[in-house]
Amino acid sequence: MIRTPLRRRTPLRARRRETSPRVPRPGTLPSLPADWRARCRAVRRRDEGRCRWCAHPVAPSDLGAVDHLIPRRLADERVRDAARNLVLLCQAHHSGPKAEAEAALFAGQSDRWMRFLNVVQLTGPRPTPAEIGAALTRLNALLTEAHDGHRNPSPRGTGPARP
Repeated sequence: MIRTPLRRRTPLRARRRETSPRVPRPGTLPSLPADWRARCRAVRRRDEGRCRWCAHPVAPSDLGAVDHLIPRRLADERVRDAARNLVLLCQAHHSGPKAEAEAALFAGQSDRWMRFLNVVQLTGPRPTPAEIGAALTRLNALLTEAHDGHRNPSPRGTGPARP
C-alpha cells in the first residue's frame, strides 16, 4: 500500500493572536544620552552579565536588555539615566514581566509595577522611594491631563461670527 499525504480541501487558517489593546503612554519620550553604550556596559559589569529577574546570563550583544526601572517619560533628568534606574534583563523578562508592569503602570495600576520593582530590588540597586513617588505623581498628573483632554475637547467654531 502506497501512502500519500493527506490533503485538505480548505487550507488551515492561521489563528488570530488575541492581543490586549495598547495603552497610550502620556508624556514625551526623551532621547537616550550620548554615552548610552558606555552606561550599558557599566550596568552589565555591575549586574555581572546576569538578568536581575532570573539570574540567567544575558548575551553581550543584546543592548536592548538594559532598561529603565522608572520609565524615561516619568523620571526627572537626575534619575532618568542614573545607574540605579538601569537594570539588565534577559529578553524573556524584558518583553514579559517588565513590559506588562510598565503597561499596567501607564494604565493606572501602579501596584503591578511596584511588585516588579520589589523583585528587582532583591538583586541590586533601585531608585529611592522619593524618586518613585515623584514618578508616580508625574504619572497621575499626565493621566489626569490626558483624561481631561478627552473629556473636554476644545470647542470648535468659537471664533467671531461671520456676517
